[in-house]
Amino acid sequence: MGTPETSREPCPDRILDDIGGDFGMGAVGGSVFHFIKGVYNSPVGTRLTGGTQAIRMNAPRVCGSFAVWGGLFLAWVALARATVLETRAKLMLRGGVFDVGDDLIKKAIFIRASICGENHPDTVAARETLSKLGRLIAKVQTTASGNNNNASSPS
Repeated sequence: MGTPETSREPCPDRILDDIGGDFGMGAVGGSVFHFIKGVYNSPVGTRLTGGTQAIRMNAPRVCGSFAVWGGLFLAWVALARATVLETRAKLMLRGGVFDVGDDLIKKAIFIRASICGENHPDTVAARETLSKLGRLIAKVQTTASGNNNNASSPS
């Protein structure tokens, strides 16, 4: 088990937190880079002014770029995780482990609905898998209760 920071999984409720962190990284890194670049490219008497002016001109662009890139990357990772969860749920369906499959498909639906929306085709397909799982669970419970009734009745 890793530290709390490395064991976090990118899910929809954490993407905004991570976007803020990416914005901060862009602010710090972009400010340092553009300050050094502005100092280097300015005339001898105005180096400090040139560095601060370069920060004011370029840091907002760099911050925004880092935040957008980080948000898109984390959304992609979360959708990939939803795909893996849905695949695992389908395998659990085939294996007959319905309770684990039910939990996995509900997590996948939450991720897909949060990122893509309720009416996205992938979200709709995951909901169909959940309904199929519900029908299978009901069928198994009906069969199990029918077998118990037959076994307890005298012949």
